Amino acid sequence: MANILDKENWVEIPEGEFITGLSDAQWRAIWLKIRDVSGYAGKPADIRENMDVALAKVFEYEDLSYDEKKCFVRILPYPYDRYRQHTVYHSRFYIARFQISAMQYWQFEHGTRAVNLPGFLTDSRCIAEVRREPAVELCRQLGARLPTSLEWEKAGRGTDGRLYPWGDEWDESRGFFYYGQKYPPLPDCGGKPHLDAYPDGVSPYGVWGMCGGLPDLIQVEPHSKTYNLDGKTFSIGLKGQHPRELQVDTVFFDHLLIRRGYSEWGVALRPVFDELPA
Repeated sequence: MANILDKENWVEIPEGEFITGLSDAQWRAIWLKIRDVSGYAGKPADIRENMDVALAKVFEYEDLSYDEKKCFVRILPYPYDRYRQHTVYHSRFYIARFQISAMQYWQFEHGTRAVNLPGFLTDSRCIAEVRREPAVELCRQLGARLPTSLEWEKAGRGTDGRLYPWGDEWDESRGFFYYGQKYPPLPDCGGKPHLDAYPDGVSPYGVWGMCGGLPDLIQVEPHSKTYNLDGKTFSIGLKGQHPRELQVDTVFFDHLLIRRGYSEWGVALRPVFDELPA
């Protein structure tokens, strides 16, 4: 029987440089879409003028006032909206090819040691909705940890600065992004996505589900509630958003978001190793 620690379940992300953040062109394209879905074309001339003034500030990475923000349907939260594109170096790491499955998580919560869990694709392939403390403990028992935001980004976007795992053009058929979507998840997961339901959304490294589906737990800088693994203190954040929270007009940028607070349910776990166990 396949085991969670089998090497094929983990993707090596090699050391080296990669492009992180948003290019000026990507930043402008996202905000022009935000302008359009905010109803720009149907607004009175004075409102359109206010939106144009606000966008001019946005394109220069300047802060908007409260009234300027109200012109738009939604504003990208910090820190990603101020994260201009640049090149960084990252050491090698190994990330789970899939998010933890519902069966793996059920077995873990009912007493199975993490290192004895089955492989990711040995059950119904539904993605688990995890809780914070059990998720950290599962990582602890594996000898793994949560990914950092940079690790998550490199595993999902590759090295060339593309906006999505598949490139720069938005395509909602490549993931499960919102309820009522034209491309629903398979039926035996109760409306939740499968681990391997969207092969066209796989990242350049072969990591599944990095855009669409349940958001992943990540490590962020310590703030309110903190956790500890191997002597390192961190808080938990999220990369992405749950499909129940999203609407068709705004899903094209939600995988970029880093959130520091979230509800206890509706989030997924994708562990990371610095070195795979022998």
